[in-house]
Amino acid sequence: SAVLTEPGGGERKVPIKDGRAVFLGQTAGFYTLTTGEGEAAETTMFAANLSDPKESRIKPEPTLEVGGHEATAVAGFEIGVRREVWVYLLAAVVLVAGLEWLSYHRRVTV
Repeated sequence: SAVLTEPGGGERKVPIKDGRAVFLGQTAGFYTLTTGEGEAAETTMFAANLSDPKESRIKPEPTLEVGGHEATAVAGFEIGVRREVWVYLLAAVVLVAGLEWLSYHRRVTV
């Protein structure tokens, strides 16, 4: 048999038949299954969802409700334009390399 630790911390023994431990969970969350004893014990952790479509839905909601009240945007917060610094650094490196190449081929440098 194996020992199943439920998300709430409770433990129960689960029979193993044909190499499988079958258990009908009542709670969504992370379960830990321990098989074997002593040094030979193996522990496996897995997550379980219930078959409730509302609980298993991961699609973002159009509105966010916290404590029964609809959450609004933070006052004074604006989404800015994301500018990548590496693009400007790359342009500067290419410009300096180009000027160095030009000066080398014009025999300006010593």
